[in-house]
Amino acid sequence: MANMDDSWYFFKEFKLLLYKKDFREDMLIDDVCGRHFPFFEVMSKFIEALKNHFLDRMAKKGLHIRDIMWVLTVPAIWSYEGRNFMRKAAEHCGIDGEMLEIALEPEVAAVYCLNLPLEERKTMWDLGNIGQSFLVADLGEIMNSTIGLCKRSSDDII
Repeated sequence: MANMDDSWYFFKEFKLLLYKKDFREDMLIDDVCGRHFPFFEVMSKFIEALKNHFLDRMAKKGLHIRDIMWVLTVPAIWSYEGRNFMRKAAEHCGIDGEMLEIALEPEVAAVYCLNLPLEERKTMWDLGNIGQSFLVADLGEIMNSTIGLCKRSSDDII
């Protein structure tokens, strides 16, 4: 990596730092070349890149940032500090905090299942119909898995 342009940085598995018990908002992290950077700035730039890519694509369809309710998903096992860190990083890159929700990944999976189009629900034994129960299992971190039993009780869109 000796020829690497100094304006480019590569960070590996930086999101995993939010799982650490000694996580602090003011942590420094190293890129693959050993250069130190504030973790908050790295996470904020990461979210900003995703936001800008999305906005570029949506602008072609006439959608503007003021029209968007942002939902940032996080693992269920993350601490309050980790979730709050993500909220601050998203707000730092220009996402309005009033238009931002932090949601747990298993909850989002359940909401997705409850709102599948009818054609897709038919291929999944009518998943999400009123009165039907289903199981959501988040097995991303086997030692800290989240399993939830969900049941749709009304036809309201969640």
